[in-house]
Order: sequence, then structure tokens, then C-alpha cells
Amino acid sequence: MKHLITWIIILFIGLSLNAQNYLPDSLKSKYHMLTWEELEYHKSKDGHFKDITPTEAPDGPVRSIAEWERNQGVIVSYPNGGFGIPIDLIEMLADEVHVYIIYNQESALSTIQSELTNGGVDVSNVSYHNIPVDSYWTRDFSPWFIAYGSTAQVGMVNFDYNRPTRPNDNNVPVEFEDILSLEMFGMNIEHTGGNYMSDGMGKASSTEIVYEENSVSDATVDQSMEEYLGITENMVVDDPLGDYIKHIDCWGKFLDVDKVLVTEVPETDPRYEDYEATADYYANHSSSYGNNYEVYRVYTPTEYNSYYEIWEGQPYTNSLIMNEKVFVPVPASGSAADWNDEAVAVYEAAMPGYEIITVPNTSAPDWQSTDALHCRVHEVPDIGMLNIFHSALYGVQDELTAYEISAEIVSYAGNTLYADSLRVYYSVNAAPWDFVLMTNESGNTYTANIPGQNPGDEIAYYIHAADDSERSENHPFMGAVDPHEFVVADASNILTKQKALISLFPNPTKGNLSVALHYLSEKNAVLEISDINGRVLRSLSIENTGDYHLLRLDVSDLAKGTYFVRFIGEKQVKTSKFILR
Repeated sequence: MKHLITWIIILFIGLSLNAQNYLPDSLKSKYHMLTWEELEYHKSKDGHFKDITPTEAPDGPVRSIAEWERNQGVIVSYPNGGFGIPIDLIEMLADEVHVYIIYNQESALSTIQSELTNGGVDVSNVSYHNIPVDSYWTRDFSPWFIAYGSTAQVGMVNFDYNRPTRPNDNNVPVEFEDILSLEMFGMNIEHTGGNYMSDGMGKASSTEIVYEENSVSDATVDQSMEEYLGITENMVVDDPLGDYIKHIDCWGKFLDVDKVLVTEVPETDPRYEDYEATADYYANHSSSYGNNYEVYRVYTPTEYNSYYEIWEGQPYTNSLIMNEKVFVPVPASGSAADWNDEAVAVYEAAMPGYEIITVPNTSAPDWQSTDALHCRVHEVPDIGMLNIFHSALYGVQDELTAYEISAEIVSYAGNTLYADSLRVYYSVNAAPWDFVLMTNESGNTYTANIPGQNPGDEIAYYIHAADDSERSENHPFMGAVDPHEFVVADASNILTKQKALISLFPNPTKGNLSVALHYLSEKNAVLEISDINGRVLRSLSIENTGDYHLLRLDVSDLAKGTYFVRFIGEKQVKTSKFILR
């Protein structure tokens, strides 16, 4: 890395660049860098070149809106003569949502419109905003969206963007206060969107740079995150990428409340153990549902760039979730593209029902390990969304006469809910779906009871709601395709009241599979591996699992495909799925 910084400094001197000029596109794309001052700032950390206007925190309760919730738009930048994403992607996004294009010079508008028209973009879903902007990294500087107050209205949070000489980028959120007619709250914390992912239920994750770049204490950073964003647990992890940028979206992504995607690199990569430790961290960490995260791994071959002294791979995690679609950056050709199908398979396994769309970059700066699709777009949530907030049942549940399902259901636009649409759909042991109507308990709280079932029964369920704006939503987002699941156990014999599950990693795997048993305490149990037809291929006896038990299995002798791991104890049963590639 010292070699890289030295090379860039020499380049600046040799080309006699002044403080406001840009690096060559190749370096700009690779390293998110712009100016000499930024290099000096990151070395000295003396002062800022811009200001943020702090405000009082929003009225509570506050909730950070997750990327996979319903979106109405996406922010794209055209800073200095070009988009950072291909026109093909803009065309697909405009078919799905409204595209907010911000651009520097009024004279560029006709060029932008011509590019979009020639690219087949539905321009009826595009608006143009002549706003000073320094770069196309809208992920990093765009506002963060929250729901706040007793009426659950949508607002925005501005922050001190961690690129000190990009004052125009830093002011973009202020401009969106007028564009979207939403209240803006100023959080006096230095941060960046590429290093922030939220689960929509109070947990967020970032790398350690969020602490390193703030002069206040770590506790003060966490406190501000809670006050302005509703983040009650700020999971700050060491960056396994080993590059200066330390953005979490370069190697990881929340796919749902309890699902996280983490890059997997070859064992020959010196960062291999760091990536494995990061995956283990999430696999052993509780999600907002209370279960441990399901960790999915997306493999990328890496190679050493001796000139820049860094390891480079494909940024498959740097994707965008946009309603029922996921846009994944991929190499267009070459040997690296050989792994595109495997990356798609991981997303399909982790996100059933979503349409996974690969996006090669043929008309904009190349995708890089430190800069790809997610970095260059930012979603705008549905301002009037119909939101279902629910803490899921999972794992092994006591045998009861009924299972109460409770949810907060609210229209952020104040629309009226259709009473007969408020349903909990459930299926027992994969039988056809049935439903029970939810009733209003108080305020926005609705409940329904799933009838009691027999020990060993596996129950899948999801919540449905609709309102008079014709919005219709499920929880989880894809409903019956990817429902919540739990197993009924004999309440008198459960050894622990902790909620239980199996987590498998890496997933997909090339042959070595780690099976973590969480709170599946049994003296004697059997672990079975079966194919999608239910045929048992392997059976393993295990003893005294305890509250946490880890098994390492070699499954390389199996054919590529989808398999199930089933834990069968005397008192509980649990199933999980993995892909062998």
C-alpha cells in the first residue's frame, strides 16, 4: 500500500496536477480517490474542507430502512462527462423505479437525454437535477433514509461524508430535502454509505474505519447512530479486504434480516483466514430475529497485482437489491467470468423468488474490487410504503396450543389497511397454505394465532397486508417463496429455551462444509445429508452437542447441486440447505 500511495504522489507531481483535478479514470475507479488534499487528509487527519450542519435527532422511535424494503427510486450521478454505470443498467432500473439523475452542468443535459434515448431508457421514469456533484459514487454520499416518530413518516439523515474535498457530493443530501420533500436530520459523524449496511430492525454493520475516522469516542459514534438511525447494535468488524478503502460493500452484504453474504477467496490468497474469520463472526452472531446469521459465501478467484501491491478479485457482493430484483456486477469476459454462474447460484439459494440479473460493465469505468455497481447507485425507498415490522419465530418452539404472530403494520402515507387482507399464511410439513386473519390489538399492532401442531412438525408462515393505495406486501418480502420457518418440540423436554438453528458455511461450498449447531443440545442425535429428492446420502451420529457444536465435513465426493442437512435429535429436528458447486 505504501508503494501505491508513493506512486500516486509521484503521479501528481509529475503531471503538475492542482488540488481540484482528477486522477486518471483507471485509478479513480480502482481507488475512489480524487485529489492531493484527500491523500494528505488521510495521512494527517488534520481538519476538514467542508461542514455539515448538525440538527436535533429525529423524534423516536427511529428505524433505518433496509435496502430490500420497497423502493420507489434510485439516485444516479453524471458528474463530469459520463455515468458510472452502463446505460443498460439505467434502462433496467427505469423499468422498475424512478431514476433521479444528478448532473453538474446545464449544458450536459441534452447529452444525457440523448444517451438515455439512444439506450432505450424509458425517460418517463427519469428526472434530471442540476446539482453540483464531484463524483458518481452516489452510494457513498447520498442521504440515508429512516422512518421516525409516532406517525412513522419517512425522513433523511445527512452525515459528514468521509471524502473531505468533495463538498459538492457532501451537499447532495441537502438538495434531496427539496426534491423529495422530506425532513433532513444532520448527524455529526463522519461516515460513508459504502461502509454501512442496515437490517431495518436496529442492527447495522461497518468496518473499523468508522471509528478510525471520527475524533470522538467509539461509544459516541454508536450513540449517534442510535439517536439518528435507530441502530441499537453497531457491528463494527475488521476489514478482511486489506485495501485502504475499508468499505463493507466491497466484500459483504445483508440480504435479509438474518442473511449475510461474505466473499470467499482462494486458500492461496493471504487474506483467506481474515475472510474466514469474518464469515465465522456473522455465523456466530445473533440477527435481529435472535437466531444466528445464515452466512452465504460467493467465491471469487483473486490475483496479485504486483504494480499496485494488492490482491484483486470480482466484486460480486457489490450488488443492488431493487424490489424483486437483484443486480449483480460481473466481468463481461475472460477467465474471471467463468465464476459468474456460481455467483448467480449463490444469490438464488440465498434469495428465493428474486430475479437475479447480472450486469457486465461495457460502457462505463470497469467494475473493481473497491468500486462496483452498489457504490455507484443509491436506492430511494417508497415514501408511502406499507410496512410490516415483525420479529420472526424460528428454530425450535415449545409445543403450544397456538403460536401468536404479532406485527406492526402501518402505511407511511396514512392509507387505510384492508382488514380482510391482514393475514398470516401458514403451512405444516409442506402442506397447502392456509391462513388466519389478523386482528387489531392496539395502535398499529395486529396479531393472529397459528393453531398448535404436533411435536416434530415444521411450520412455515408469512404475513400479508394491503391498503387502499393498492400497495400489497409480505413479510418476509418474498412471502410463500421464502417464508419464516420453525419446528414444534416437546416443551417439557427442551433442554434450552434459546432458539436453535443450523448454520452452514461456506455456502455454497466447493467441498469443505462447516456445520454449526446452535442451541441444539442433545445427548444423542443424527445428522443426515440428503438430496433434493429426499434421498439420504450420508448419516452421522453425534453425541453431547451442547449449546454450540461445530462439525467439519468433506462433501467433495457428492455431485454439484443442492443438498439438505437435517439434525434429528430425541427432542428436536432442524433442517438447513447448502449448495455444492
